[in-house]
Amino acid sequence: MNLNQLKYFSVLAQTEHFTRASEKLFITQPTLTHAIKELEKEMNVSFFDKDGRNIKLNRYGKVFLQYVNGALETLKKGEGEMQKLLNPEHGVVNLGFLPSLAEETVPALLEKFKNDVVPSNINFNFSEGTTKEIAKKLLAGEIDVALSSSISNNSVTSIPIFEQELFLITPASHPLADKKIINFKEIEEDPFIIYKKSSGIRPIVEDILQKIHIEPKIAFELENDDTICGFVAAKLGIAIVPKIYGINHYNIVLHKIPKNLYHRYIYLNYLSNKALSPSVDLFRKYVEKIACIKSTEQKVNLPV
Repeated sequence: MNLNQLKYFSVLAQTEHFTRASEKLFITQPTLTHAIKELEKEMNVSFFDKDGRNIKLNRYGKVFLQYVNGALETLKKGEGEMQKLLNPEHGVVNLGFLPSLAEETVPALLEKFKNDVVPSNINFNFSEGTTKEIAKKLLAGEIDVALSSSISNNSVTSIPIFEQELFLITPASHPLADKKIINFKEIEEDPFIIYKKSSGIRPIVEDILQKIHIEPKIAFELENDDTICGFVAAKLGIAIVPKIYGINHYNIVLHKIPKNLYHRYIYLNYLSNKALSPSVDLFRKYVEKIACIKSTEQKVNLPV
């Protein structure tokens, strides 16, 4: 049984006439006759009864026709969906990103993409999580591209797209709260709130502390930027975090960290060995075009 046989059967069932059906299908009558006979032979049943010079769809044919038409209609819908996916101005992009990018960076990026890529009817599905969670989804094919820390995997291409500034945050009532830049030795006895080891930013924070020769007294290991800010506001410790959207609403103070102590990049990650759909590839190329970092000195115009 093949697709042509099913199409031929459907048209013949509609016309109940070999000549009219073959004309409608743009094939010869012998070709149509052979295809129907082979189908009936495979199914071990006759779908048509002779009615003088014409044919009539019998009860077996009527039952089979319901399933054939259903299958053909499903295939037609599937073909339409595939055409949308293959159209760079349609389709779906499954985008994963860090929670710290959710409220400002990602919305601003999508707005810029929608405005610059005209016309664009691309839809987005979103997935938030730590770099470890995002990497798992990317490798499983659940998301197409990800904005996160670099994903260390041979199957993944990671391109730095912008640099994210980090700050030391203290409660507003902290003795050093009035200092924008502080001597780190002054806070080495403070309890420290740090990201969980599954977070891509954890190694960067640890590296900063190592460079300033501080062995932190870790009070809490948390995952979410907002949760860490909330704990600091509650006077439960100090922390190093990116400047997330809404951070000024917390009762905390931000202290600048000298830039020579760290580089925190956000990367565009995607599978190297997977063919991207035209819509996903369009988005990928757009992000690379407006934000790709070629050196640590290059300024980036991606909204952060």
